[in-house]
Amino acid sequence: MLDYSGFATKVQGLGPGSRVVLWVRGCTIGCPGCMTQDLWAKGQPRPIEPLAIELIRHLSTSDGLTISGGEPFQQARPIAELIKLLRAQLDLNVVCYSGFVWERLNREPESRELLECIDVLIDGPYRKEASNDKQWRGSDNQRAILLSEKAKTLGEFDIENGDQRVLQLQTLSDGGVRIIGIPRRKDMEKLKALVTARGLHVKERE
Repeated sequence: MLDYSGFATKVQGLGPGSRVVLWVRGCTIGCPGCMTQDLWAKGQPRPIEPLAIELIRHLSTSDGLTISGGEPFQQARPIAELIKLLRAQLDLNVVCYSGFVWERLNREPESRELLECIDVLIDGPYRKEASNDKQWRGSDNQRAILLSEKAKTLGEFDIENGDQRVLQLQTLSDGGVRIIGIPRRKDMEKLKALVTARGLHVKERE
């Protein structure tokens, strides 16, 4: 069983190329300024197998899978099982975000199990006071760590210094809108100002 919020397809800016992004629920880190605070609380876990079947259909025409949250490593074992199911059908590269650093994760058996399943780890807490110029990261203290031989084939992307910024919107079943991607520091304020100027009210999820 996996507690997840949903997924999006054809996402750019959260890993190399056009990707499927899966968001999991539950995070006890609570970084100030996190843009996915609505995913801190736990939800209702759901079976992994139907999710895997649905993801395979989209992953077959994508450049890989990105897992974000929430905090994926607080559900390390079910996520590892999901990746194994997907890899039984596809040659898949996986990028995973974590608010924990690799050194801590590598000391925990369940976390190591997931580390062995992923290709690139984006690690470390979000720091709202830090700059965010590096590719795929919310703040520049975070690292992009290559964990597999497959990850080294991502050489056409400048992991340390590239800046592929694409913000996308996804309409949710409850009428809300999810912003997909990593905004620059002032992007959210600009977006709110544009929406407000059109007579709409912006309310962030709590």
